[in-house]
This record gives sequence, structure tokens and C-alpha cells, in this order.
Amino acid sequence: MIPSRRLIILAVAYPTGEMHLVTFFLFVGGAILFNVFILKNWLKVPNFWWYIVIAGPLSWYGFFKGGIHPALALVPIIPTLPHDKSDVGFFEGMEDETKKDPLNQFEHWWKNPVELILMLFGFANAGVAFSAMGLATGFVTVGLLLGKPIGIVLLTFVAVKIFRLEMPTGMNYRDLTVLGIMAGIGFTVALFIATVAFPPGAILDSAKMGALFSFFASFLAFIAAWILRVGKYSSKKIGES
Repeated sequence: MIPSRRLIILAVAYPTGEMHLVTFFLFVGGAILFNVFILKNWLKVPNFWWYIVIAGPLSWYGFFKGGIHPALALVPIIPTLPHDKSDVGFFEGMEDETKKDPLNQFEHWWKNPVELILMLFGFANAGVAFSAMGLATGFVTVGLLLGKPIGIVLLTFVAVKIFRLEMPTGMNYRDLTVLGIMAGIGFTVALFIATVAFPPGAILDSAKMGALFSFFASFLAFIAAWILRVGKYSSKKIGES
């Protein structure tokens, strides 16, 4: 599980205070080693909670004292959860029946709570007036609505052509384009980055408006799907393709 580029930017460009890398690596590294060598390899713990409730606070403290935003504390911890060598896909119904590893347990247990938390975060941080629109609004909107699909399609093309990776079965570049446009909805993370990057004031409110306008990506995705003739796909059709 790889953190998105926006979270990497948050960690590197917007420290919460003076950085103490020794403290950071001591606690975060200790949390990782505890999960990998004690819980995973030695005790072979099958429940994901043990990997979170012990290593999570250690990592959080390391981020906090290290001067890096503690919201990223679980980013280095999640990859330490035991997982199967292959995955049928998060939205495949058969996954619930066949996948019992801790990583998939974590994925499915937290799916609905995270959606609720993100919704509440959006309600709490998005309150701005339409008069707050400014230059930052345009930059954020264009970055999400245009930069997202271009980046997703371009990097996928590089991954396929240069690194010889494969796209999911049944998916082509038309599907990927629509998916990239839909990914332009950057509401919660864009708001989070904005609140960290800018102090309260006109620029922050303007950037928040850009995040709100990213919801237009949903309409653009439907239009693109109609133009590119991208229809609905069932798991059965994909398996037969």
C-alpha cells in the first residue's frame, strides 16, 4: 500500500514543527519491527487489531515528536499487516468469502466508518462563501479536474509500455480516462492539504472553493463515458473478456 503523492507532499513540505528525525525513525521503525518480527513472523497473530492498537500509537508519537503531521501515522504501519499474495479486488463479492488475512479484514472493517469520518470532515472544513473565489480556486480546480486524469492515464501508459505492467482484465484506456476524470473529486484530501498549507484567511477560503468545485468531475465523467462509449461492466463480463 503506497501513500499518494499528496500525502508525501504533506509530510515533506508541511512539517508541524521542528523535525527530529532520530525520534521519528526510532518510534516508527520500532513500530514496524514490532509488527513484522513479533506479531507477524513470531506470534503469527491473525487479527488486524493487534497490529494497529500497539504499533499505531508508537508510530503516531514518532510522527508527532518528529515534526511530521501525525495524520500519516498509519501509512508505514498498514503494509506490515499480513496479507495474501494475490487479491481478487476490493469490490468483488467473493473476496469476503475467500479472504481472511488481516489486511483484508482491516480494509472491510474500516470501509464504512472511514466514509462517515470523511463526510464529517468535509462538513466541518468546507464552510466558505462563494465570494471567496480567487486565483487559488482556479489552480486547485484545474489541478484536480485536469491534472488528475492526465497524470493517471500518462503514468499508466508509462507503467504498461516501459515497466511491462498490466492493466486490470477488461479495462482499456477509454475506461481509464473516465476513471481518471472521476478521480478528480479531491474533496477531503484537498481540503486537508489546504488547511495545512495556508493560514486562515482569503487564500485558504479560495483554495477550499477549488476543492468544492472538484465535484464537477462527476458530471464530466458521465459526459466522457457517453462520448467514449464506456458502459457498465459486471464482474462476469470482465471475467469473460
